[in-house]
Amino acid sequence: MANGKTAVIEKTDKDWEILKGQLQEVCNLLGVIMFFVPILLLGVCYGVRAGLIAMFEKTLEMLKQWGE
Repeated sequence: MANGKTAVIEKTDKDWEILKGQLQEVCNLLGVIMFFVPILLLGVCYGVRAGLIAMFEKTLEMLKQWGE
């Protein structure tokens, strides 16, 4: 009987270690996603901003030339 209980405890410990490893992987993945998405959005926003500034500069330049 003792061997049966020991086997069950060992299996439970092994399952617990597997579960802890999986939870740690999920937490690591969520941490990466949590920081990756805002950085990506900031990059897109700065790119759009730079594009808009370039567009308005070109438009003003064209209007200035058209008015001459």
